[in-house]
Amino acid sequence: MATSAGVDRRGRGGRAGGVRPLVELSTEERRQVITLPPSIAKLTGAKHFVLYGSSLVRIPPEIGAMISLIAQLAWNSA
Repeated sequence: MATSAGVDRRGRGGRAGGVRPLVELSTEERRQVITLPPSIAKLTGAKHFVLYGSSLVRIPPEIGAMISLIAQLAWNSA
């Protein structure tokens, strides 16, 4: 089942520095993440957004609200 719920729960806070919402997920769970929730717009203090191992099919426009973002890392994504 494709999900963005894990990203939503783990990506909260928007603290300065890096956000790694998938770090607590298993490899199989990471592969199920194909979208990001609109709530990523709240992560305005995040400089790095690491989504290693996900199966993202697109980056949503809400990522534009992440005004401090320097790098979005999603290698190994679909």
